[in-house]
Amino acid sequence: MSKKLIFSILLLSLIAESCRKPADEEVIQADEKVMAASDLELSSALATPTARNSMINYESYYVSAADNRIHGYIISLPLTYNEANSTKYPLMVFLHGAGEKPLIRDYEINKLKAHGPHREIYSKKRSFPAIVVSLQMEKWAGEIKPAVVKEFIDILTGAKKVSQARGAGVGLMSYKVDASKISLTGLSQGGNSVYKTAFSYPNTFASISVFAGYVCSPSDMALIKIPTYIRHNSGDLAIGVTNAYNAKSWIDRGKPTEPVDLDIYKKFGHDSWSASYASEELYTWHWSKSRKGVVTIPPVTKPDQNNSEQNNSGGSKPEPVPVPVPLPVPVPLPVPVPLPVPAPAPSGAPVISALSPKNNSTLTRPSNGLLSLDITFNKNIKRGSGLVEIKNVTGKSSTFFNSSWSMIRISGKMASIYPVSIAKGKKYVIKIASGAFYDQSGKLAFSGIQNETTWTFTTR
Repeated sequence: MSKKLIFSILLLSLIAESCRKPADEEVIQADEKVMAASDLELSSALATPTARNSMINYESYYVSAADNRIHGYIISLPLTYNEANSTKYPLMVFLHGAGEKPLIRDYEINKLKAHGPHREIYSKKRSFPAIVVSLQMEKWAGEIKPAVVKEFIDILTGAKKVSQARGAGVGLMSYKVDASKISLTGLSQGGNSVYKTAFSYPNTFASISVFAGYVCSPSDMALIKIPTYIRHNSGDLAIGVTNAYNAKSWIDRGKPTEPVDLDIYKKFGHDSWSASYASEELYTWHWSKSRKGVVTIPPVTKPDQNNSEQNNSGGSKPEPVPVPVPLPVPVPLPVPVPLPVPAPAPSGAPVISALSPKNNSTLTRPSNGLLSLDITFNKNIKRGSGLVEIKNVTGKSSTFFNSSWSMIRISGKMASIYPVSIAKGKKYVIKIASGAFYDQSGKLAFSGIQNETTWTFTTR
């Protein structure tokens, strides 16, 4: 066979392969034809739900009364759903990340099928024994406001009505929802909105799950009293893993109904959600939670909140609308608690023999941006409980770890903190609380590092 003929065959094969669409892409292409239609055509096209072999799906948009903005959504019902019977279903609400916000149109519904439960429904024909909904941010928004999420849920449960004139609103009505089994799940930017919505409306949800989300303040996180499921990658450079550790620490500090279910995956990248949304574990966990018998929690009203609905006369006041906080880049972590002032080190307590990086050293930032901080003591140690602060003096921000967390490993005389995310051209100072480490007897505590001269280094 001639070289020319072989080349021609290979070229044709490459062209054919490049033209082949994967199943997921075909779904998105089909939906883009609907997205290109006018508002009137869209309302007509979506007036009848679509059954994708697994669920009954409504795809539409509406104007929220909570923020007067347009929000796209998908509402999926089990094929067995029947308004005439008495069966009530769990409700799962999904909040997407920054990559799925509208950028061109005011609503881009097909983006809601990129991740989470609606990827499973549309791409894998998966069915769920629940009503599953995805709610989209407004165009170019920094987050989806808790008040919008609550309003959307209230419409689905029948607590509120929506005007069909304000957007297409197809399928947006009350359903047979089991109010004791409403769950909220989200990833990345949407994960932060999950936290905010959960503590803003403490009597609404049976459970929440967050993937690679960033935290709110310690006091707000402590208001979350319901079962919480958190997954994060140890090498997440977009939103650092410390957010997950702090979330667990601060929620557990508030004494929820059960300890936070936290798992840190030992891998790099931001995507800690795909495997979970594709598995059964996450959904089984959510369906097993219920608010039946749970004591209600009074809503917290903050002085700077301005909810016009609270001025209505008569009846009970609605829960407050929280003030939105823009997404910080990079994510600055709030201070959990101040480092305590140490007592003088008792005789025989562990003392530092060596530090890595060395004090006052200058080091080249690793290509992956992650560093291990190693402390060698003069004797074998065991972990205690106390904060380790990695202070970015140049950037005026701090990251906190607790010595009881698994990301701080103990081996003989050495304590290693990994992964620590660092940036180029910054000066860092390490502080350690007294009692973070003990000798093997557990009686003599390391006195800690409270100054900014014992352990400092610069990156280049």
